[in-house]
Amino acid sequence: MAQKALDITGNNMGNAGVRGFTRQRIDTTSLYLSSFTYWQTPLSKLSLAGQGVFAFGVSQIRNAYIDKRYRDMICYTAEYDTKAKILKEIETSLDNIDNFGLLGAFDQLKSALQQVSLSSPDAKEMCSLVRNEASNICSMLRSYSAELDRLLENNIVELKTSISNANVLIDKIVQYNKAIVNEYASTEYGRIASGQGVSEYGPLELLDQRNLLLDELAEYGDIQVYANVDGSVRVTMGGTEIINGEENEIIVMKSYEDYNAAVLTFSNGDRFSPQSGEIKAFADMVNGHGPYAVGKYQNSEYGIPYYKDALNAFAADFAKLMNTVSAANLDNPASWDRSLIWGDFAYDINGDVIIDLNGDRVKAAVTASNIRISDEWMANELMIGETYTPDPDNPDDPELGIWNGIWEVPNLQGSNLSRFVEALETDMNWGRASDFNGTVFNYLMFLSNRMGQGINFIENQYDVVMDTVNTLLDNRDSISAVSDTEEGINMMTYQKWYNASARIMTTLDEALDVVINRMGRVGL
Repeated sequence: MAQKALDITGNNMGNAGVRGFTRQRIDTTSLYLSSFTYWQTPLSKLSLAGQGVFAFGVSQIRNAYIDKRYRDMICYTAEYDTKAKILKEIETSLDNIDNFGLLGAFDQLKSALQQVSLSSPDAKEMCSLVRNEASNICSMLRSYSAELDRLLENNIVELKTSISNANVLIDKIVQYNKAIVNEYASTEYGRIASGQGVSEYGPLELLDQRNLLLDELAEYGDIQVYANVDGSVRVTMGGTEIINGEENEIIVMKSYEDYNAAVLTFSNGDRFSPQSGEIKAFADMVNGHGPYAVGKYQNSEYGIPYYKDALNAFAADFAKLMNTVSAANLDNPASWDRSLIWGDFAYDINGDVIIDLNGDRVKAAVTASNIRISDEWMANELMIGETYTPDPDNPDDPELGIWNGIWEVPNLQGSNLSRFVEALETDMNWGRASDFNGTVFNYLMFLSNRMGQGINFIENQYDVVMDTVNTLLDNRDSISAVSDTEEGINMMTYQKWYNASARIMTTLDEALDVVINRMGRVGL
């Protein structure tokens, strides 16, 4: 017993740095022998006392409650950490929208409009300055849209990788279930009968590896672990049983393009809706459309799609603002298209431009990915400040008059440019369902603040949960981790025990030698 206790102590110290190793101990009790002979007196049993020590087996020092609490909390740290990283990537992609990015570009547009309206609205080089600033805004929106598209594609790939990693862990846990059950079943006590259960003295190293895998799996989703009577475990994730002994389900992601969302299921067809974990973080960030969410698969999180939708709505609203003011410079706004800002043309599945019944090219809706300066404004930089008045001789057919040059020469007025400045400083609704009401500058600050507040909230949540996780880890280490000091004390104790037992054996051997070799030999 002393030798085995020394072996286990040495094993603990040798594995102190091994990841996932749980401290072991030999469970002993005082050996009790009794006689059932009714005629023996209490005194006659005195010789049966102090018969030695008996070992039940080698067990792990582990607390199941702390394991459960740790797995319940570690999924939140993985979720918040992943979300914070993605939100910071969104912030980087939008290039500090509130500082030298889009907000700064609008400041420069406003400044250019004011400068031209107060000086020389008929100077082409000055009006081209306004057009260039507007073109910079369009370019910036297209760049933002492309960056967000790239970020969305990357995180869809990351989500698939995360699902694949979780499925690998599920398979490994099943394999350890098989190995552990076989180890239990091959003991000297024979195969385990159904419902009989197993003792705690099983294959400890295999249990360590399985516990390590369960801890890792807990980072991907909210799991609950239950012990089966044969030594295997049953695991649920998101309320669905994914492991039971040698049986398991895997996580499946359907095609993102088919649903415009990440749709997650299990291999048995059940919908996978994790409550926490890394997979949930990725799913929220690629499915989160905020107030723009539609259907049952998109959600209200402020993820990458929300900022894409917000930019698309902003581009459309910006084009509407500029084009409405431009049309207001006409005495007859319905006479012809005076758009300053366009989107791209609409294309069919063959990539050809769609033509309407009048033979005109059909324009697509303005989005952040296709917004640009109109062809008319590119051809005529003075267009932004022009006012047209119809010829009195042609009042009923202004459009015919325009193309035949019958209308008067355009009148360039600084007041027309001032309308654009006034529009930029006027409150209006931005986004779907009045996501925000205010000036364009207020709205850009609103988007930036929403992004910053989201990052700050997630990081604060991460810090709070991480404190709890660290406390649980400290508690678990205090129970399960190897302490060199404690094991050193145990080793000295067991060594004294061993030495004492060895000394008894030596003394008995010497006594036996006297009895055999020296007794009855007097006088020889």
